[in-house]
Amino acid sequence: MIDGQLIVTTAMMALLTLEAIKLIVRKIAQDPELSLPQKVYDLGVPFLVAAWGLIFSLVPELGFPAPPPEELLSVTGLFQWFLAIVIELMFYFNGISPYKEYRRENGS
Repeated sequence: MIDGQLIVTTAMMALLTLEAIKLIVRKIAQDPELSLPQKVYDLGVPFLVAAWGLIFSLVPELGFPAPPPEELLSVTGLFQWFLAIVIELMFYFNGISPYKEYRRENGS
């Protein structure tokens, strides 16, 4: 059974983690306009989605009802992973990216 809550939550947590990584790298490099290489996004998005799905499965104390790890490698689990990646990219390109561009153009 496809778990919509798991899909959206892992996508959002992966997105927040990626934004936190960018913020940390920008602070270390002391360059607020620094952009990570495209390969970081290409590899980071699927990895972070899978990592958060695994974290939710292995740590039930987080209060999130996720399937056991062996179910994540089933056909349904892989399909959910793919959907979570698509949702994360949609959130980024339709939400965060336009908002950042708007703030950059208006000097906010």
